[in-house]
Amino acid sequence: MSALCVAGAALTLSGNASAHYYALHQAQVNNGDADDGVSTNLWTNILHSTCNIFEHDFVTHEMWYGIFDNGEGGSWWVEVGFFDGATDGAGCETDAEFWADQRASGYSEHDFASNTLPFGQWVALVIDTAGTCAWNVFVNGSVIGTSTSNCPFSGRSLQSGIETTSQTTGSVLGWSGGWSEANASNTWLGNVWDNDGLCQSAGDGQCHSGNPQIKWDPGIGTEEVLNENF
Repeated sequence: MSALCVAGAALTLSGNASAHYYALHQAQVNNGDADDGVSTNLWTNILHSTCNIFEHDFVTHEMWYGIFDNGEGGSWWVEVGFFDGATDGAGCETDAEFWADQRASGYSEHDFASNTLPFGQWVALVIDTAGTCAWNVFVNGSVIGTSTSNCPFSGRSLQSGIETTSQTTGSVLGWSGGWSEANASNTWLGNVWDNDGLCQSAGDGQCHSGNPQIKWDPGIGTEEVLNENF
Protein backbone atom coordinates (compact mmCIF):
# COMPACT_ATOMS: atom_id res chain seq x y z
CA MET A 1 0.00 0.00 0.00
CA SER A 2 1.11 3.58 0.38
CA ALA A 3 1.42 6.49 2.73
CA LEU A 4 0.21 9.84 1.47
CA CYS A 5 0.57 13.26 2.99
CA VAL A 6 -0.58 15.80 0.43
CA ALA A 7 0.32 19.01 2.22
CA GLY A 8 3.91 19.74 1.27
CA ALA A 9 4.86 16.11 0.72
CA ALA A 10 5.21 13.62 -2.08
CA LEU A 11 3.26 10.46 -2.77
CA THR A 12 5.17 7.40 -1.60
CA LEU A 13 4.33 4.12 -3.34
CA SER A 14 5.01 0.55 -2.28
CA GLY A 15 6.99 -1.89 -4.40
CA ASN A 16 4.05 -2.07 -6.81
CA ALA A 17 4.48 0.60 -9.49
CA SER A 18 0.80 0.98 -10.38
CA ALA A 19 -0.87 4.34 -9.86
CA HIS A 20 -2.81 4.56 -6.61
CA TYR A 21 -5.78 6.81 -5.83
CA TYR A 22 -7.06 7.90 -2.44
CA ALA A 23 -9.93 9.38 -0.47
CA LEU A 24 -8.33 10.52 2.78
CA HIS A 25 -8.99 12.20 6.07
CA GLN A 26 -5.62 13.70 7.00
CA ALA A 27 -4.95 14.83 10.54
CA GLN A 28 -3.17 18.08 11.32
CA VAL A 29 -0.70 16.79 13.93
CA ASN A 30 0.88 19.01 16.55
CA ASN A 31 4.44 18.17 17.54
CA GLY A 32 4.41 15.35 20.10
CA ASP A 33 0.65 14.70 20.00
CA ALA A 34 0.81 11.44 18.04
CA ASP A 35 4.30 10.24 18.95
CA ASP A 36 3.14 6.97 20.49
CA GLY A 37 0.13 5.89 18.45
CA VAL A 38 -3.07 6.47 16.53
CA SER A 39 -6.56 4.97 16.29
CA THR A 40 -9.80 5.20 14.37
CA ASN A 41 -13.05 3.29 13.87
CA LEU A 42 -14.20 2.07 10.44
CA TRP A 43 -17.66 1.02 9.27
CA THR A 44 -17.76 -0.64 5.84
CA ASN A 45 -20.84 -1.60 3.80
CA ILE A 46 -19.12 -2.37 0.48
CA LEU A 47 -15.54 -3.36 -0.35
CA HIS A 48 -14.86 -4.99 -3.71
CA SER A 49 -12.19 -5.03 -6.42
CA THR A 50 -11.40 -7.11 -9.46
CA CYS A 51 -8.37 -9.33 -8.86
CA ASN A 52 -6.20 -8.75 -11.90
CA ILE A 53 -2.83 -9.98 -10.68
CA PHE A 54 -0.98 -8.54 -13.68
CA GLU A 55 -2.41 -5.06 -13.00
CA HIS A 56 -2.29 -5.61 -9.21
CA ASP A 57 -5.83 -4.28 -8.78
CA PHE A 58 -7.03 -3.83 -5.20
CA VAL A 59 -9.06 -1.59 -2.89
CA THR A 60 -8.70 -0.96 0.84
CA HIS A 61 -10.57 0.74 3.66
CA GLU A 62 -7.94 1.49 6.27
CA MET A 63 -5.79 3.72 8.49
CA TRP A 64 -2.17 4.83 7.98
CA TYR A 65 0.38 5.95 10.59
CA GLY A 66 3.48 7.61 9.16
CA ILE A 67 6.23 7.56 11.78
CA PHE A 68 9.32 8.76 9.92
CA ASP A 69 9.62 11.80 7.67
CA ASN A 70 12.89 12.38 5.83
CA GLY A 71 11.43 15.20 3.74
CA GLU A 72 9.54 12.91 1.37
CA GLY A 73 6.40 12.59 3.46
CA GLY A 74 5.62 9.46 5.47
CA SER A 75 8.67 7.54 4.23
CA TRP A 76 8.22 4.82 6.87
CA TRP A 77 4.77 3.83 8.05
CA VAL A 78 2.42 1.23 9.51
CA GLU A 79 -1.10 0.64 8.15
CA VAL A 80 -4.07 -1.55 9.08
CA GLY A 81 -7.55 -2.23 7.73
CA PHE A 82 -9.33 -4.36 5.16
CA PHE A 83 -8.32 -5.39 1.66
CA ASP A 84 -9.92 -6.84 -1.48
CA GLY A 85 -8.07 -7.79 -4.67
CA ALA A 86 -4.52 -8.71 -5.66
CA THR A 87 -2.05 -8.94 -2.79
CA ASP A 88 1.56 -7.89 -2.73
CA GLY A 89 2.43 -11.59 -2.95
CA ALA A 90 0.66 -12.05 -6.32
CA GLY A 91 -2.33 -13.82 -4.82
CA CYS A 92 -5.93 -12.71 -4.28
CA GLU A 93 -7.83 -11.99 -1.08
CA THR A 94 -11.50 -11.20 -0.50
CA ASP A 95 -12.43 -8.71 2.25
CA ALA A 96 -9.36 -9.72 4.25
CA GLU A 97 -8.01 -8.10 7.38
CA PHE A 98 -4.47 -6.90 6.78
CA TRP A 99 -1.64 -4.81 8.08
CA ALA A 100 1.57 -3.66 6.42
CA ASP A 101 4.64 -1.57 7.04
CA GLN A 102 7.35 0.28 5.19
CA ARG A 103 10.77 0.29 6.86
CA ALA A 104 14.39 0.68 5.84
CA SER A 105 14.25 -2.96 4.69
CA GLY A 106 11.30 -2.21 2.38
CA TYR A 107 7.57 -2.89 2.20
CA SER A 108 5.97 -5.90 3.92
CA GLU A 109 2.29 -6.90 3.75
CA HIS A 110 0.41 -9.34 5.99
CA ASP A 111 -3.02 -10.57 4.79
CA PHE A 112 -5.37 -12.69 6.90
CA ALA A 113 -7.85 -14.60 4.76
CA SER A 114 -9.38 -16.20 7.87
CA ASN A 115 -10.10 -12.78 9.41
CA THR A 116 -12.62 -11.21 7.05
CA LEU A 117 -14.24 -7.81 7.22
CA PRO A 118 -17.34 -7.71 9.45
CA PHE A 119 -19.60 -5.65 7.19
CA GLY A 120 -22.08 -3.25 8.72
CA GLN A 121 -20.45 -2.71 12.10
CA TRP A 122 -17.77 -0.55 13.67
CA VAL A 123 -14.25 -1.94 13.76
CA ALA A 124 -11.61 -0.38 16.03
CA LEU A 125 -8.12 -0.01 14.49
CA VAL A 126 -5.13 0.93 16.69
CA ILE A 127 -1.39 1.28 16.12
CA ASP A 128 0.44 1.79 19.41
CA THR A 129 4.03 1.87 20.60
CA ALA A 130 5.50 -1.47 21.65
CA GLY A 131 8.81 -0.06 22.83
CA THR A 132 11.81 1.28 20.98
CA CYS A 133 11.33 1.02 17.20
CA ALA A 134 8.31 -1.32 17.49
CA TRP A 135 4.56 -0.85 16.96
CA ASN A 136 1.69 -3.18 17.86
CA VAL A 137 -1.21 -3.36 15.42
CA PHE A 138 -4.70 -4.03 16.85
CA VAL A 139 -8.07 -4.87 15.30
CA ASN A 140 -10.98 -4.78 17.77
CA GLY A 141 -8.61 -5.05 20.72
CA SER A 142 -6.57 -8.02 19.46
CA VAL A 143 -2.94 -7.71 18.38
CA ILE A 144 -2.61 -8.99 14.79
CA GLY A 145 1.05 -8.09 14.29
CA THR A 146 4.05 -6.03 15.37
CA SER A 147 6.15 -3.80 13.16
CA THR A 148 9.77 -4.07 14.36
CA SER A 149 12.97 -2.25 13.38
CA ASN A 150 10.70 0.68 12.48
CA CYS A 151 12.41 3.55 14.26
CA PRO A 152 10.54 6.85 14.53
CA PHE A 153 11.92 10.27 13.73
CA SER A 154 10.35 13.69 14.20
CA GLY A 155 6.93 14.25 12.71
CA ARG A 156 3.91 12.02 12.19
CA SER A 157 1.31 11.68 9.43
CA LEU A 158 -2.15 10.27 10.16
CA GLN A 159 -4.70 9.26 7.53
CA SER A 160 -7.77 7.07 7.15
CA GLY A 161 -9.89 6.26 4.11
CA ILE A 162 -9.73 4.46 0.75
CA GLU A 163 -6.84 3.35 -1.43
CA THR A 164 -7.47 1.92 -4.92
CA THR A 165 -5.53 1.10 -8.06
CA SER A 166 -8.49 1.90 -10.34
CA GLN A 167 -10.92 4.82 -10.51
CA THR A 168 -13.29 2.94 -12.82
CA THR A 169 -13.56 -0.56 -11.33
CA GLY A 170 -14.25 -1.67 -7.78
CA SER A 171 -16.63 -0.31 -5.17
CA VAL A 172 -16.32 1.00 -1.62
CA LEU A 173 -18.87 2.51 0.73
CA GLY A 174 -17.83 3.24 4.29
CA TRP A 175 -17.34 5.65 7.17
CA SER A 176 -14.56 6.64 9.58
CA GLY A 177 -14.86 8.25 13.01
CA GLY A 178 -13.69 8.31 16.61
CA TRP A 179 -10.13 9.34 15.74
CA SER A 180 -7.60 9.46 18.56
CA GLU A 181 -3.85 9.78 18.98
CA ALA A 182 -1.38 8.91 21.74
CA ASN A 183 1.07 11.62 22.78
CA ALA A 184 4.72 11.18 23.75
CA SER A 185 3.63 10.00 27.23
CA ASN A 186 1.32 7.41 25.60
CA THR A 187 -1.73 9.30 26.88
CA TRP A 188 -4.61 8.93 24.44
CA LEU A 189 -6.32 12.13 23.26
CA GLY A 190 -9.82 11.57 21.89
CA ASN A 191 -11.51 13.06 18.81
CA VAL A 192 -8.46 15.13 17.91
CA TRP A 193 -8.66 14.40 14.16
CA ASP A 194 -12.03 16.13 13.84
CA ASN A 195 -12.37 18.91 11.24
CA ASP A 196 -8.94 18.30 9.72
CA GLY A 197 -8.27 18.11 5.99
CA LEU A 198 -9.97 15.91 3.39
CA CYS A 199 -8.39 14.89 0.10
CA GLN A 200 -9.85 12.83 -2.74
CA SER A 201 -8.73 11.36 -6.09
CA ALA A 202 -5.12 11.89 -5.07
CA GLY A 203 -3.19 9.93 -7.66
CA ASP A 204 -0.22 12.28 -7.94
CA GLY A 205 0.22 13.61 -4.41
CA GLN A 206 -2.37 16.34 -5.04
CA CYS A 207 -6.09 16.63 -4.27
CA HIS A 208 -8.58 16.62 -7.16
CA SER A 209 -12.27 16.09 -7.82
CA GLY A 210 -13.52 12.67 -8.88
CA ASN A 211 -13.16 9.06 -7.73
CA PRO A 212 -12.69 8.00 -4.95
CA GLN A 213 -14.48 10.63 -2.87
CA ILE A 214 -14.75 11.67 0.77
CA LYS A 215 -16.96 14.12 2.69
CA TRP A 216 -17.81 15.08 6.25
CA ASP A 217 -20.78 13.22 7.73
CA PRO A 218 -21.93 15.25 10.77
CA GLY A 219 -22.31 13.17 13.90
CA ILE A 220 -20.20 10.32 12.51
CA GLY A 221 -16.99 11.63 10.97
CA THR A 222 -16.30 11.07 7.28
CA GLU A 223 -17.92 9.03 4.54
CA GLU A 224 -15.75 7.48 1.81
CA VAL A 225 -16.96 6.07 -1.53
CA LEU A 226 -15.57 4.57 -4.73
CA ASN A 227 -18.04 4.18 -7.60
CA GLU A 228 -20.91 4.45 -5.12
CA ASN A 229 -23.22 7.30 -4.10
CA PHE A 230 -22.87 9.13 -0.80
